[in-house]
Amino acid sequence: MRAAVLRNTGDEKLEIVDGVEPIPPGPTDVTVKIEATGVCHSDLHAMEGKLPQGAPFVPGHEGAGVITEVGDQVTDLKVGDHVVVAWSPPCGQCNNCTERNQPHLCVMIQFSIAGLPRFKEGDQELFGMAGTGTFAEFVTLPQEAAIKIDDDVPFEIASLIGCGVSTGVGAAINTAEVEPGSFEQRAQPCGHCARRDERVVGCPSGEDLGDRELGGLDAGDEVLDGDDARHLRAVRGPLAVDHD
Repeated sequence: MRAAVLRNTGDEKLEIVDGVEPIPPGPTDVTVKIEATGVCHSDLHAMEGKLPQGAPFVPGHEGAGVITEVGDQVTDLKVGDHVVVAWSPPCGQCNNCTERNQPHLCVMIQFSIAGLPRFKEGDQELFGMAGTGTFAEFVTLPQEAAIKIDDDVPFEIASLIGCGVSTGVGAAINTAEVEPGSFEQRAQPCGHCARRDERVVGCPSGEDLGDRELGGLDAGDEVLDGDDARHLRAVRGPLAVDHD
């Protein structure tokens, strides 16, 4: 199997190698053939040592693919299912998942697998980014980390749901709690996902704004970068941008 491997934290380049194998699935694990993977800035942070991540490791934590093998205690998934990789899946049993109804805060599975090897290259054990490692052709995951999707969802779109989309949408709804009429400054690509969700709650886009005065900004700009945000604040006041 081919995979991209970072040998040492701080290395600038990944090594593309053959001969890497995913760990065999345990009783409640599944093995997924990765059909598409996103590239997230968190992967770079892990490579640089800005996020804790054991090395050597296979980067990548947002991916989608097809299940090729299942453990004998897997209940709701089968070979051939299309799935999205969830790097921080809810366990379904802890207080956050049950009593608090906040499964996005669950770290039980994430913490339990993050420090365990996910691949082998000969006798060398390799970790996977955040307990996954989607820069590989196959990856073995707990069944909770493989979220079934419809077969007609394109893999290149589904892969982004594993981090970029869920992060952007969650930031807009759960963290920023944006309100109708807000202006936001966002970074890519999560910001574009936040933009999609902000429309649901009524934040203005270019076509919504029409001829509204933006102090010289193009009303068609959906995302305010740093310069635009500073310009808008200079023209309309320090509170012109509601969410950074």
